[in-house]
Amino acid sequence: MVQIGRALADHVRAVNNAPPTPMYSGPGMPHPQMSHVNLYTGQVDTIPAVGPRPDEAAAVNSIISGVGNALISPFVAFHEAWDPPLHPPPNSTFDDGGTIYVDDANGESRPWSEVDPKAAQAYYEQERRRAGFAPSLAVSLLGGGASVAERGAVGTASSRLGPGAPRPPVSAAEADLIRNWLPIEPGQFRGTVRLDPPALSGELLDKSGTPIGSIDREIDPASKTAYHRDFQLSPANQGLGFSKDMMRSSVDFYRQQGLNKVNVLADDIGAYVWARHGFLPDQVSWDDLRRSLARRVGSFDAELPPGTRQDVLRLLLDPDPRAIWALSDLRVPALTASGEPVLTSLGQPMTLGQRLLLGQRWHGTLNLRDEATMRRFDDYARRR
Repeated sequence: MVQIGRALADHVRAVNNAPPTPMYSGPGMPHPQMSHVNLYTGQVDTIPAVGPRPDEAAAVNSIISGVGNALISPFVAFHEAWDPPLHPPPNSTFDDGGTIYVDDANGESRPWSEVDPKAAQAYYEQERRRAGFAPSLAVSLLGGGASVAERGAVGTASSRLGPGAPRPPVSAAEADLIRNWLPIEPGQFRGTVRLDPPALSGELLDKSGTPIGSIDREIDPASKTAYHRDFQLSPANQGLGFSKDMMRSSVDFYRQQGLNKVNVLADDIGAYVWARHGFLPDQVSWDDLRRSLARRVGSFDAELPPGTRQDVLRLLLDPDPRAIWALSDLRVPALTASGEPVLTSLGQPMTLGQRLLLGQRWHGTLNLRDEATMRRFDDYARRR
């Protein structure tokens, strides 16, 4: 195998008639695309990198595409048969640090390692083994020519088909799931589609195939719960109504499926947006959020008229999580201490509700069976 790797590397250099593995980067010089083999999908991906010249990268592409599957697939199949993949529970969410949260027996969201330490430890240990398996396999197979494959494998070892990977052909059933769940055609989604239990995870594309965001959603039929783990849009596609269309289509689908609720980890923009849609934080999250917001109000005391400040503090004293709806609905313009309007990332004047909630973090639920919740959802999500 080492000899094969060296022969491949020598062939690349011969084709390009260039010194071994030239690297370059500098002002005004383009960053080439670098290829790697996804060791769990058998696909050849490209990633932006400071690496070989484009013509060398193209040669590596053609060689790895032909040889990679034949060399790697049997080893991956053997590895998965020997160490079957473990998965987090369906009722799980992830925070930015990679901590997995699940609902405990009381319906409260807690770290998986606290609810089921043994299962969580087994999963995390397997992820560490997989992260080490991919680069070591690349080195074993490709020897001196392994640098390109190894570099990509480290980042993709624990993912079956991550965003950016080539999209396999969808079946008719998968295409129907995408159309029914999201307000897009199958060609505008690139990622993983699972039919039972239903799940979608990957990139959202515009009609030209350009990535515009990402999404990760799953349904647990046993608890009749949908889990929204991720939804992001590029800045250029925010504020155009796409997120409302996406949420409206999803909730219509959940109602057809007879689901009871949608769980979400609301953070960054979502801490404001999901409250506007009718999501409510659980009690632990709301209590934490009230303390955080009280500190935030204190930090811009001079920017709030006395009456407005009292209204906000009154809401923060309310133990009922529904008070977050009134907070998010505050339409008073957010002003700096000098009286200038605070602007959003899109350059629009920010409301006080946005100023309070943007950048916060809470675990919450949209109760599909609650009339007040769904009345709020329909009023907001169906409004243009």
